[in-house]
Amino acid sequence: MDEGIRDQLVSELKKYIKRLNKKLVTIQEDQLADVNTIILVAGTAWKRQAIHSLLTGGADGEMIRTRIRHLCTDRTTAEELIDMNG
Repeated sequence: MDEGIRDQLVSELKKYIKRLNKKLVTIQEDQLADVNTIILVAGTAWKRQAIHSLLTGGADGEMIRTRIRHLCTDRTTAEELIDMNG
């Protein structure tokens, strides 16, 4: 890839990430106790084990698991999660 094109893509990506980060809302773990419904949005093989732990209540995730009502993920991760529960 041409270095100028790569630099332009990196610059645009940094701008996009900056705009996206301004729209993200995060809360602390202790604040989850006040949340009734959690929509879990995560994907990729890198996060698969963490997603699985949250969905199954592993790693002290029981309080969170009972409030997860929806999961938004990619197809590959979804299929791997299903296989993990085999």
